[in-house]
Amino acid sequence: MDGGTVGGVTPLKGDAVVKKLGLQGVNSQNLSAQGFPEIDIAGYSPLMEQPGGLGQNNYNWDYADSLTWSVGRHVWKFGADLRRLTNFSSNVPKGSYGVFGFTGSFTGNGVSDFLLGLPFSSMRLNPLVGRARFGAPNYEDA
Repeated sequence: MDGGTVGGVTPLKGDAVVKKLGLQGVNSQNLSAQGFPEIDIAGYSPLMEQPGGLGQNNYNWDYADSLTWSVGRHVWKFGADLRRLTNFSSNVPKGSYGVFGFTGSFTGNGVSDFLLGLPFSSMRLNPLVGRARFGAPNYEDA
C-alpha cells in the first residue's frame, strides 16, 4: 500500500494537507491516501506528490478439461476452457485533492498570484475508487 513509512519518512496524506491548508470544495469523498494538491505556477515546475492508495489486485481464474473418445475409425473430442479475469483498483488518481493554476493573470506574476491565493484556474476530481472489473483476458496483447 502506498503511503507507508520508508526510511523513517512518511509521505503526506492528501486529506490532511487539504485540511491544514484550509482548501474547501476538494476531496468531497474524504479520500485518505498519499497525495497533495497540484499547484501549477507559471514558469516553475508543478508542486505535487504522486497520489497513492491500494494498488491493483489482479486475479486470473482458469479451468480447462478435455475428453477424447475413440470408436473404430472415429474420434470425438470435447473440451472446455473457462477463464475469468478480475481487476480491483483503489488508487486515488492525480487531481483528487485539487489542481490549481497560477498564471499571473491578476498581478502579472504567477508567484505573486500564488502568494495572494488567486488561482486563474482550479479543478477537482471525484474519482471512482474501490471498484472491480470482471471480464475475459485479452489474448491479442500476448
